[in-house]
Amino acid sequence: MRRLKVFKGGKSGKILDIGGIKGVGSSFHSNSMVDFAKFLYGSEYVCGHNILNHDLKYIRKALIYAGLANVFQIIDTFLS
Repeated sequence: MRRLKVFKGGKSGKILDIGGIKGVGSSFHSNSMVDFAKFLYGSEYVCGHNILNHDLKYIRKALIYAGLANVFQIIDTFLS
């Protein structure tokens, strides 16, 4: 399972940090979208809390590059 969190910086809209954990134990922390896409590459799916309504708008290009563009590959743990 992959979990991620995206922290956006105030009014600037810049990503301050992206964090992720793979099921095999490797982890990622950076503000680099290129490195994040490389980290995701080869994954079957991505899982995050409120990813559909928040994170996706910031990480969509990285997900596409990593082959995770299909909505069925994105799991949101936020239940409203």
